[in-house]
Amino acid sequence: MVEEKSGFYIVFIEHSAFRNIVIHTAQYAHFDMKVKNWKEVYGFLIGYIDEDTKWTHITDAVPITHGTHYGVEFKKEHYVLSAYLNLMVAENDEFYVGWYHSHPGLGLFLSQTDIVNHLGYQVVNPKAIAMVFDHTKLIQKEPPIEIFQLDNPTFGVSSNYHSIEYYIGGIKKDKEIEIIKELYYEIEPDCISGKITSIEKTVRRVVRKWKGERKIKLPKKDLYKKKKKRGIKQSFGPFFE
Repeated sequence: MVEEKSGFYIVFIEHSAFRNIVIHTAQYAHFDMKVKNWKEVYGFLIGYIDEDTKWTHITDAVPITHGTHYGVEFKKEHYVLSAYLNLMVAENDEFYVGWYHSHPGLGLFLSQTDIVNHLGYQVVNPKAIAMVFDHTKLIQKEPPIEIFQLDNPTFGVSSNYHSIEYYIGGIKKDKEIEIIKELYYEIEPDCISGKITSIEKTVRRVVRKWKGERKIKLPKKDLYKKKKKRGIKQSFGPFFE
């Protein structure tokens, strides 16, 4: 049986959002670190969908957690954090347009586990995307990221997937690999030396501050509840200053 694809869309990534992803991956897997110590990272892609152009606009990338070299476990504390983040971005008429994770040295693809994870996004939002980042592609002179979407989520874990065309703010397509490489090698030394504060800790600090200002406490029954998300044509500024 031939699967019917759910649609082909173009993704635009704000430069600041992409930079967050590069920093997050470099903090847990970089060329100066022993390969056995590399860890995968996981984060949310925040933005909106322009219903006129059908473009998915990623305005921010929010680092959540990291795991082992071959996977990331989402724990209860991360579900709680994601619930508060969902409320924060909703204030600006935005939502989770997808997620990103790294495959340090493993290549750009969706594993069976990744497909299961992405079903949780794309069943709710047919246009949801999954981004994969592998910094080792840079030394192979290949793009270190690829964005995927399931062909048909109704097939569940048996669904195939396809790549989505994307553009990164401030980076011309014909110069993409060269500029991303420069960005990565600019960021990597600061990650190695610890000059950049843990980007995951920064997220938690911002969320705690937001919670304190609004005195919001989520009821336990809502922590694991999936909410329907809608795209609204309004931009949200960078999560990190």
